[in-house]
Amino acid sequence: MESVRDRKSSFGPAVGKWIDGSIDPRDRLVPNIVDLTLCAEAKRALRRVLEQRGIGFFLKKGHRGPARLDPRRIAWVVNAAARKSAGVARRDPNALTRTRRVVRRELIRRLAETMVAAGI
Repeated sequence: MESVRDRKSSFGPAVGKWIDGSIDPRDRLVPNIVDLTLCAEAKRALRRVLEQRGIGFFLKKGHRGPARLDPRRIAWVVNAAARKSAGVARRDPNALTRTRRVVRRELIRRLAETMVAAGI
């Protein structure tokens, strides 16, 4: 009988190998890895701020034309979430940047829903 190590796979040299070196998620060249713990905490913080202050809190004040998000307010929410989930920045230096991007996308989605509901 043929062993698992002797068989060849179309994905790599042996079936017994779990992660191929070219798709290893621990590789620093993979740009789309997001810390899900930090993102979940940031979304909870965002939900709390939206309940207390509304979506207008995240818009730039005194700006004419289309609504623009204030990056300082987004960073404030992400930093509050990072304080709750300790040690994130030490493990991944880009975790805060990626989480700010996730929070920004969520705010854009909510802002678009609000504008459509208002008929704008």
